[in-house]
Amino acid sequence: MSTKASRKSAARASKKSSKTEARKTRSPSNKRISPFVFFLFMSGLFFLVFLSIRPIAGRVAVSHRIQNIEFSTNGCLDRTWILKVLQLQKEMELDAVDVQACRNALMRASQVIDVDVERVYPCTLRVRIRERVPAFKIRLPDGRGFYLLDGDGCAFEQIGATKDKLSHIPYILGLDINRISPGTRIPLTKNLFNFWTQARRCSPELVKKWRMAVVDEQAYNLMGHLPFIEVRTEEVRCILFKNESIAPQLEKLEYILNDARKRHQLPLQRIDLTVHDRAYVKPLISNRRQQTGDV
Repeated sequence: MSTKASRKSAARASKKSSKTEARKTRSPSNKRISPFVFFLFMSGLFFLVFLSIRPIAGRVAVSHRIQNIEFSTNGCLDRTWILKVLQLQKEMELDAVDVQACRNALMRASQVIDVDVERVYPCTLRVRIRERVPAFKIRLPDGRGFYLLDGDGCAFEQIGATKDKLSHIPYILGLDINRISPGTRIPLTKNLFNFWTQARRCSPELVKKWRMAVVDEQAYNLMGHLPFIEVRTEEVRCILFKNESIAPQLEKLEYILNDARKRHQLPLQRIDLTVHDRAYVKPLISNRRQQTGDV
């Protein structure tokens, strides 16, 4: 029995020793793999961090001086005016430009509706401007100049356009010009602009000759719209329209003008188109004298 027990104990001891040796042989391999995996993990982490900070580091490290100013507008403002307003320093860094301050400076002009200023790396400052489009003119109280009105009725001073370029813009009479300044909004202008737009759509060649519109501001304030609109041209001193059903009135007007040209009766004093199915025509006194032979 003792011999068998000793053999069993020896077998157990040999198994334990073999297991211990196996564990010892495996442990060094585990120690070699762990640092390798850790190295791969840290390498990937550093690579991701490098990619994320590379654009910022590039901007900090590289100088981005303004070399170009991209400028676009729907009106007549030019690059010279832009540079004068912005007052950018020579060889200024793009990062040093306060885009909001630039926008505020450009928005001070009553002619400007909206401005977008942005940095475009590496070296461009982009400026996009939306200007008011002139629809009418208002004479100043001194009679030496004028303000412009856009289709929404906002008064503004024109920058960059000559008087010749604005000569086709019609004047408005009948407004209290003493209370108008740049930035003032005149509500009735929108009603007048809609009338003008419809008339231009129906008879574009005819409307090109219209030089002046006369409105009743008090009637607009009472009624909320312009019931009548007076137009003045070189051929007719006064054309009175009803502010509705514009197309039939324009047809009558073209017929009257064509007939007056054939009879050599132009210019006329007055054409009243406000009465339905009728038109009242008043010739100039000089025309009457020529017809009767008076001098």
